[in-house]
Amino acid sequence: MKKNFIFFIVLIGIISLIFDIIDLPTKLGLYFNLDYWNIYVVIFLFIVGYYLIDKKSLDKENNKKALLEYFIKDTYESCLNMLNLIERNIKTVNKLFNYKITKGEKSKLQDFNIYKDVYKHEEHIYELLKEGVGDKKTIEEYFNIYSKYMKFVWWLANDNDNTEEGEKLIKDLKEILLNKEM
Repeated sequence: MKKNFIFFIVLIGIISLIFDIIDLPTKLGLYFNLDYWNIYVVIFLFIVGYYLIDKKSLDKENNKKALLEYFIKDTYESCLNMLNLIERNIKTVNKLFNYKITKGEKSKLQDFNIYKDVYKHEEHIYELLKEGVGDKKTIEEYFNIYSKYMKFVWWLANDNDNTEEGEKLIKDLKEILLNKEM
């Protein structure tokens, strides 16, 4: 629609310029005022400038959306890889992770690789979400997977001999991740 509108404005400008050059208004007894042409040029430049700025901002928004999709996709792939790695040695990982948390230094969960390696883009994702990038469905899915992964990590942090619950959490999370378009 914008292209049609700009085309229409340009067409009117060209027609009025042709009328002015061949002096058609004077031949018809009308006196063409050049102030009209100056006003037209200003309006035309304003519309073209607005269109170019609008296109640039639209491109920026599309780039932000593509970046958010990349970060989320990479997070999902990292999550799936981490779950596959843990699944192979769930008892050992459970014991080591629990030991690091109980006997280790006063660290936050975010300091452990089991979290850092999966959610390495977390700050960027939150920044893009604050700017309003991303649709509701994508955001809900991201936080749903995040909460399920954190539930699994907290299960790992406890000293559990029952690996069935952990395997069920892994299975549920992997099922969700594999159904995502990656």
